[in-house]
Amino acid sequence: MNSAEVAIVIGFESCASSYPCRPAADGMGTVLYNGPYKPQYQNGAPTYKPPHQNFTVVIPSTAAKGKAQLNFAHFVLIGVS
Repeated sequence: MNSAEVAIVIGFESCASSYPCRPAADGMGTVLYNGPYKPQYQNGAPTYKPPHQNFTVVIPSTAAKGKAQLNFAHFVLIGVS
């Protein structure tokens, strides 16, 4: 079965005032990244390490101090020919 990576979305949800955080299925929070996902094998990495891609995001300076969560959504097409 073939597949094609499409995109990922990374969101930030502060729950400093309402712990525990709401379920990620209820919303992404503040979107920190929304774009392509193109995982690659890393040169020199052990053979068991799957393809991956690193992302750096910046937590908003206006975020309340305390507990928070990062939400992640992955979009892929399966059965692509």
